[in-house]
Amino acid sequence: MRVRVLSDLHIDFGGDFAPPPAGEDVVVIAGDACEGDGGLHWAARAFPATPIIYVPGNHEFYGLEYGACRAALRDAADSIAPGRLHLLDDHAITLGGMRFVGSTLWTDFQLYGDSPNAVARAKNVCQRTMLDYRHIRTRGTDGVARLIEPDDTLLWHRRSRQFLGLCLASGAQRETIVVTHHGPHRRSLAPQFADDLTSAGFISNLGPLLGRAALWIHGHTHTSFDYVVGTTRVACNPRGYCAKDGTRCENDAFSWDFVVDV
Repeated sequence: MRVRVLSDLHIDFGGDFAPPPAGEDVVVIAGDACEGDGGLHWAARAFPATPIIYVPGNHEFYGLEYGACRAALRDAADSIAPGRLHLLDDHAITLGGMRFVGSTLWTDFQLYGDSPNAVARAKNVCQRTMLDYRHIRTRGTDGVARLIEPDDTLLWHRRSRQFLGLCLASGAQRETIVVTHHGPHRRSLAPQFADDLTSAGFISNLGPLLGRAALWIHGHTHTSFDYVVGTTRVACNPRGYCAKDGTRCENDAFSWDFVVDV
């Protein structure tokens, strides 16, 4: 199977561009195509005859309430291109004999240590520096909408990690592709951010889970990666932010034609 790998297209910043075909069997978009359901609409237009796997990133939730947005994205995917556009938000689907397992994932804040103090420091820094905690809302137990906090995203990460663990506990590795927005291994950390505690809001070390898939696709970093951990290939092909005319994009290594054969 030929899998076209894309993420972090941010088309709301860089124009509505439809790339030419690259001989792919399926298109995978690992989050942050656009805020709200704009990325789903764009994907259906850009790839009108190809199955699409779409995993929400953090930016899909900007300006919206998390739970309501998740439901709206599911409804949009079902109505925009039924049977062809597949939103994987802690869900799995089989296409062409390959099982795709997808989740936004979020992070565990343990990239720089798992002690309570290390996690608390990482959560504090991420809350101060990451826009997620200023632009995404959720509802508390009282039903009142409020800005999300690191404890919210940590809870969502734990739920997603449990889902991934259950899915990857069965099924053949060579027939499984995992798609997450957040990164699964510290090798997906650009050198310039190696000592930046904010990176704990971008990547988790998922350890044994990595060995249970043939391919793990992710985004969020705005830096391209392609490496192997054990028997699992990890691929990230993000465009990043661009000028409004689609030129001068953040990631010079990004390619619209990046295809992985599985």
